[in-house]
Amino acid sequence: MLLPITYFFLKEPLGPRTVLGTVLAVSGTALIFLAV
Repeated sequence: MLLPITYFFLKEPLGPRTVLGTVLAVSGTALIFLAV
């Protein structure tokens, strides 16, 4: 799951806001799965 994030980060190095949003989305998804 880290590969797409790393690839996206390398692909868009000037988009920290978008990268942060992606990380938050993945974290939120993980929390939802852990809650279930």
